[in-house]
Amino acid sequence: MYGRFLGDNCDRSILVRSTDCGTTWKFFSTIAYQPDVGGEGLNEPGVVQLANGDLFCIMRNQSGKPMWTARSNGLGQTWKNLIRAPQHAVSVFPDLTPMENGVLACSFGRPGCHIMFSIDGTGEQWTSRTTIFEGPSTCYTAIREVVSGKLLYVYDVRFAHQRLRLMVTPAGWGKVKEGQFNCICGVFVTVRRKEG
Repeated sequence: MYGRFLGDNCDRSILVRSTDCGTTWKFFSTIAYQPDVGGEGLNEPGVVQLANGDLFCIMRNQSGKPMWTARSNGLGQTWKNLIRAPQHAVSVFPDLTPMENGVLACSFGRPGCHIMFSIDGTGEQWTSRTTIFEGPSTCYTAIREVVSGKLLYVYDVRFAHQRLRLMVTPAGWGKVKEGQFNCICGVFVTVRRKEG
């Protein structure tokens, strides 16, 4: 989660735990609180457990700025190695998925909807980003591995379609109005490790 404690002047990313199947949640640890990074602080964290047992987190700083990463080898009790993500890894709501083939995938966006990969699954080195959709979009994305080696990448399209709406009034059908609406789209991304 993210938010502000009493006295904070920017957002902090935190880890919370539930021991009753999600009925209640309690604060467990602060992943990162860095007022000196500027802007709104560190928020919109995505956290996964890596193959070696470490927890890895990537967080938004502010729209259009590079994200930050942190890791814990203490089951989330303590966090270290707060570092800036690559310059091409900008902006909002990063989502992480460790894949069966050992690759760590990360979706993110704004501007555009993108994906990048940590080939060795550690989150220390990342490929350049691949753009899935240029926009218009809020650029909030999500990814999940649906079968081995295949991701479902979900994103929104703003003002995707124009449609005509008939307005119902107490006297019957009213005048026709033109409206716009958004849609959610999904694409499959196949990820294969290059041998050699």
